[in-house]
Amino acid sequence: MEQTNSLINNEITSNVATTQPSSGISNIVTDLGAALVFGFGFYFFKSHFKKNKDDKDMKDKMKPLKEKLEETINKWESSVSLQKINSLIKQEITDTTFDPFAVLDQLQKNSLNPDIAILNTLLDTTSRLKDFKNFNRLCELILSEEGISQNLPKPNVITYNVILKGFNMEMLKNFSDKEVIESTISKVDKVVNHMVNNGLKPNDITLNTIIDIMVDAGNFDLAWKYYDEMEKVYGIEPDIYTYSTLLKSIKNHEPDHKNIERAFNILKIVKLSKAKGIKPDEILYNCILDTCVKYNRIKQAEAVFSDMKEAQVIPSKITYAIMIKAYGADHNFEKAYEVFNEMKLSGIPPNEIIYGCLLNAAVKSSKIEKGLEIYDEIKNSDIPMNIILYSTLIKGYTRVKNFNKAFGIYERMIQDETVEVNTIAYNAVLDCCVECHDMKMLNKIYSDFKLKAENDETAPQPDLITYSTVIKGYCKQKNIEKVIDIYNYLRGRDDFVLDEVMYNTILDGMLKAEKYEDALKVYDHMQANNIKKSNATYSILIKIHSKMNSVTKAVEVYNEMLEAGIKPSLITYTSIIQILIKSKRIQNAIEIFNEILFNELSPDQVMYNVIINGCIFNGRLSEACKFLMKTFTANLRLCEDVYRNILNNLLTNKIMDFNEKIEITMKICKELKSRGLKIEYELYYKVMKMIYKSNGRKADSFAQKETDDYKSTIESVNVEKPVYYSSRKKKADSFAQKETDDYKSTIESVNVEKPVYYSSRKKEYNNYNNSNNNNNNYNSYKNNSIYSEEGYNSNSNYYSTSTNSNKGNWRNNNK
Repeated sequence: MEQTNSLINNEITSNVATTQPSSGISNIVTDLGAALVFGFGFYFFKSHFKKNKDDKDMKDKMKPLKEKLEETINKWESSVSLQKINSLIKQEITDTTFDPFAVLDQLQKNSLNPDIAILNTLLDTTSRLKDFKNFNRLCELILSEEGISQNLPKPNVITYNVILKGFNMEMLKNFSDKEVIESTISKVDKVVNHMVNNGLKPNDITLNTIIDIMVDAGNFDLAWKYYDEMEKVYGIEPDIYTYSTLLKSIKNHEPDHKNIERAFNILKIVKLSKAKGIKPDEILYNCILDTCVKYNRIKQAEAVFSDMKEAQVIPSKITYAIMIKAYGADHNFEKAYEVFNEMKLSGIPPNEIIYGCLLNAAVKSSKIEKGLEIYDEIKNSDIPMNIILYSTLIKGYTRVKNFNKAFGIYERMIQDETVEVNTIAYNAVLDCCVECHDMKMLNKIYSDFKLKAENDETAPQPDLITYSTVIKGYCKQKNIEKVIDIYNYLRGRDDFVLDEVMYNTILDGMLKAEKYEDALKVYDHMQANNIKKSNATYSILIKIHSKMNSVTKAVEVYNEMLEAGIKPSLITYTSIIQILIKSKRIQNAIEIFNEILFNELSPDQVMYNVIINGCIFNGRLSEACKFLMKTFTANLRLCEDVYRNILNNLLTNKIMDFNEKIEITMKICKELKSRGLKIEYELYYKVMKMIYKSNGRKADSFAQKETDDYKSTIESVNVEKPVYYSSRKKKADSFAQKETDDYKSTIESVNVEKPVYYSSRKKEYNNYNNSNNNNNNYNSYKNNSIYSEEGYNSNSNYYSTSTNSNKGNWRNNNK
């Protein structure tokens, strides 16, 4: 180094002497040379030092953990050693082969007892590395008497919190294993008891972790139990994390009318600042909005969204996505688009998720042209099109049964070089073929898809949804041979596990094709493979046994369904009631119907038609009348023969108490008249004559007067006299024209004569105006008519909150 510096210095001096004779400049150059010599010297020194330090660090990293621990123990006194060891484990342990017990053994060998910090670090490290075998061994050691005998320190609150966190991580890793879930719940209870017995009080982290475990385990009752105990038992105020976790439980719970009220109660508590230091934030509001959307409480979601803005909590992109999704579910595209524009005005740019929600709202609202406008807007933006957006458009045209337009979107997607066509896209187009009854294109696309998959393993492969969709198409065509071919092909594949949806699709297709024996064979396979049966499965089975006139089997299936804890839908209830009435077991049918009413379900027109006619023809007139009065309260219109049958039987019945019979007959006639429900005038006269029988000779005149008045009321709604009726007629015209215009713009591929469609819709609206005595508007018609969008389900709640209170009597006599 010195020689180098001397040479450099001599070279600089020599150059200066030959070029610059001035002494002042010579001094400056001399100083410059000294600076350069010092600079080079410092550089070489620093490089050498850094190299030595890097070599030392590399050697330290290469040392095994055991050697590092040994060095630490020998170098420092015991208290400092434990701190260094704790730091060493936290910073350097990333290997899944790490053995915490080797650390404990080494400490014991050197006569060092681990402190609680080291135990907590070992617990946290093993759970972080997902080494749950050693984690559980450590837990058993710490929580057992054995730990005390080995001079281990007593666990503190942090220890218990780390243990609970590890339990939750282990459960989530093995979430499909019910035994692990049940074991975790049991272990949580033991940890809490151990903690209390050690004189320690759970803190907010402890209880929040426990509530989180119960929510993830699906045990919502226990989650709410620990929440209730937070203040009452432990004196701990819930925080924002507590409420967010509870809202997660509400969202994930099965339909329960109490859940939405719980969500609003949480918001109320937070808003009133009952929880110290808590203010509702965007995450909390989003959780409540999501809960409202799940339970289809759109009005409540609107109220929460409005409250959020009043509280000056700025909605995020997630918030707007939830609201757009909510209006989409409510088939209200106008509102969804309004929220979309509000978001853009607030300076939040839409992304592909927002556009996906908006596009989905357009599809669900049958606003296909609006969907295309959104599509054009996406193309003109920086947002890339993706499979979901294209598939949503295809589903939109599927919804209005327009295969040509759907296939056009599919072809655009294929030509889009930025999008790779996948199984989702194929499934969307195949479903469109099924819904549009285009079996020729279904066979072509399905064959092409399957051939490409067979020839190229990297190409998109058909999945269960693909085969289920194709099977659904063949079932609609009643081509059961094709269905069985695909079914047997899938059974022979090791890489496919047929699920409940697939089995239900096949069973339903065979039911419709009247292949009952084949259907029962498929059901036997379903049972042999331990496939969980759903509400739909049981409903199909009941229908199959009903068609086969096997009443006992149908009842057995129904009872099995109840015992499995599955809540029957209205369709299932109607099926079982029909078969019971068919087999003359009217008492059983009445008990089930009363059970439906007790559980606060809303039977629809179909179910009321079945049960009332069943009661009439099986000599249970009182029950028939009672059920009929409930239809008036529910504003349901039944088949005309139901009203006729009831009145005819009231006329001829000799068993019912006469005064009771007169009272109920008068109530029925009053309702028929007020609602404009027409029956034969001759029958109405006979009924009035029976009512006025006690008036002797005047009975005929009174009956005739009542009949004339009834006739006048009924005919007044069919004669174009009142101005009000004319206005109603004009509204019927406008409604019919509006629907026809919408029909023209969306259903371009359907060959229906537009005037015929207009006339039929106009007739429906006019009939509605007449039959409801001109008291209801178009909206109430849509909500209650059998012509509503929801069809059969317009007045139905598909899920019961079934209780066992009314089941026992008839079940015991089902044979």
